Amino acid sequence: MGSRRKRMAARYARRANISGEEAVTISFGFSSLAIAIIAGVLEELPYVGLLVALLFFHFHRTVLVTDRHVYVYRDLPFHQPGARLGQYPLGPDTVTRVRGKLTFSDGQVVWHSPLFAWRVRQVAEAVRAGAAAASA
Repeated sequence: MGSRRKRMAARYARRANISGEEAVTISFGFSSLAIAIIAGVLEELPYVGLLVALLFFHFHRTVLVTDRHVYVYRDLPFHQPGARLGQYPLGPDTVTRVRGKLTFSDGQVVWHSPLFAWRVRQVAEAVRAGAAAASA
């Protein structure tokens, strides 16, 4: 995993008051496919992107993977954790990935912008790798 995302994940874990776990990776997404497409494209526009990002924060989701759990948060501005929407143990049945969509074991869904859908793969790989390391 990229060291930049690992550092960002560690900062987010501290802000979320998660102690005793090592942050592995982080990914930012949305609550629905329509919002992921609309906001994902509009947020990339110069100048307008910041305003659009602030308007769409209610729909932002953050997926944080640590060495023990996967967390889903409602995101707040400046990468501050909002409400914790889910906490899941690492394991093969924790999350399924289909393109830019992560579906968690309780039905929670996080969509990623088509521009950054590759991050979904990294989250799924980190969950599988963490589960394999924990069982070894």
